[in-house]
Amino acid sequence: MITVLRRLLEDETGVTLVEYAMVLSLLSIGMIMGLTALADAIGNNMTNAGSSLTNLQANPPYSPP
Repeated sequence: MITVLRRLLEDETGVTLVEYAMVLSLLSIGMIMGLTALADAIGNNMTNAGSSLTNLQANPPYSPP
């Protein structure tokens, strides 16, 4: 029984897979956070552009006769 536990504790075959999974999960979390911030910025820019177009329609610039 002790030899089985010792062998189980010394076995490192699945360690690389776990490390890759951890790195992949951290990268995924970082990408999701970055894309969320980018989406918010794009949304704000689109809102500003829409407001500018609405204001332009309501108050057209002076055009000479």
